[in-house]
Amino acid sequence: MLQAFDMSDHYETVSYWYNGYLFGDTVIYNPWSVLNYIDNEGEAKPYWVNTAGTEIIERLATRAEKN
Repeated sequence: MLQAFDMSDHYETVSYWYNGYLFGDTVIYNPWSVLNYIDNEGEAKPYWVNTAGTEIIERLATRAEKN
């Protein structure tokens, strides 16, 4: 993604801030964080914070059958 947006020189910052996940021999970074980093012209911050609510958990909990 960084290469596509001519931001390859930002790799070290993205790597430091978003500490990728290792899948086999490949490091994968959170696409939400990287997209927001690019969209905000290289401003590194925790974009993943507050990206999800608890609505799905609440819905599942209220629909669950008691055993």
